[in-house]
Amino acid sequence: MKRHVLCLSLLATGAAQASETAHYSLFTHTAHEEDRDAEQRIVKVVTACGYSEMSRMGPSEAQRQACRSAERRAVELGSRAAQAAIDRVDDEGVMPSVRQHLYSVVGRAGDTRFIEPLVQALEREDRAGLGNARHYERQGLASALTAITYAAPKGTPAIQWRAWADAHKDRTRAELLDDRLAEVEATLKTGTVAERAAAAGFLASRTETRTRGMELLQQLAKESHDDADHRSITDELARVPEEHATHAGERPRS
Repeated sequence: MKRHVLCLSLLATGAAQASETAHYSLFTHTAHEEDRDAEQRIVKVVTACGYSEMSRMGPSEAQRQACRSAERRAVELGSRAAQAAIDRVDDEGVMPSVRQHLYSVVGRAGDTRFIEPLVQALEREDRAGLGNARHYERQGLASALTAITYAAPKGTPAIQWRAWADAHKDRTRAELLDDRLAEVEATLKTGTVAERAAAAGFLASRTETRTRGMELLQQLAKESHDDADHRSITDELARVPEEHATHAGERPRS
């Protein structure tokens, strides 16, 4: 009898583990008009970015450049590419690392209509529990939301982004940017060194305010004598891309 109970327990444990690691969809997919150009550019992202960061040699600079180029080409189509990326991201055959690039395309499109689907995806992932097959995508989803909204709420992503989304319904992206810039200016006056570094980093990430942001970061670096503060400043400087001032600098869409 004990042997049978043990076998049943092992079977139940195995079934639970299989459930945790089974692939599932994060997004609700509905029928819409086919967009061949957008789909092809997203396929190019999937192909060009399909290298392993964990390989012994790592991707070559040529591979990285091809990936960046494919992503940039997709972003040129804005919301069309974002929709094509969402359509593709639930494909089980897409590499985990490639999904991060697809989320980047969604975020860089800057379309506020994608806020709710992204928040719902975070909630689905959260309900699936720790160790689920798509747990690693939390950061990509949150990063896409930050790129669209300029916000970065702290805490459990699913909970905090739901609260943020409910509190900012019907806000245009331009209004969201104004809110963020007001917060940045207040932080630069009263924040800690780490908080001011993050605020300056946001300015440095945008084309229009990049010069001021870089000057503020460099001034903070000169004034800082604390190792932890200096690391915060260095981290913000490292986040400023060389090839572009980031999607946050693109013209806000309503």
